[in-house]
Amino acid sequence: MAWSGLTELPADSPARDLRQLLGYAQRAVELSQRKNGYILDTLARAHWELGDKPSALAVQSEAIRALEAQRAAATADAARKRFDTSITELRATLARYERDQPPAPPKAQPAAPPAAATPAP
Repeated sequence: MAWSGLTELPADSPARDLRQLLGYAQRAVELSQRKNGYILDTLARAHWELGDKPSALAVQSEAIRALEAQRAAATADAARKRFDTSITELRATLARYERDQPPAPPKAQPAAPPAAATPAP
């Protein structure tokens, strides 16, 4: 859910609540016990989109290490090749995070004004 919100919704979509997506990603990381590189990659992306470059770098590095461990545990050649491809992609993302500046953090959305009371007739 977090990955879909980060990658499929337009940046200016009111439905793209980055803080909520960060919460989803953090919960997924907890549930995976920080062992799933793909989930860690999602968390790194959420930090990046929120403008938190240090956290994005740290979590992306952790994601690469986790994928390398997953690759080492894989028994099928096809699975190892998929992990190799993913590790290459995550390293490229890490290099981009190191080189570039993250987007400006989103401004807090103002709360919707309460509905006006309807005057009695």
